[in-house]
Amino acid sequence: LWIHVVTAGGCRLETVGAAPVPLRAGDVVLLPHGEGHRLRSGPDTIAPSVMDLPHTMATDRYAVLHHGSGGEATTLIC
Repeated sequence: LWIHVVTAGGCRLETVGAAPVPLRAGDVVLLPHGEGHRLRSGPDTIAPSVMDLPHTMATDRYAVLHHGSGGEATTLIC
């Protein structure tokens, strides 16, 4: 199960076999079967695995992930 809440900015959701879905602040996405997907600003934007993103631990269970540079900032809760 994956859930994404866009709290600021915007991005696009890409899944196999479907057209990209634009997301903006206030949108909520639920991927009930844990399907592979990408969240990125455009078709040519690099989208590394979430496991490879730099992060800082907010608590012993939650991390803040950091990725990108130079574009409009987007904030998500996942």
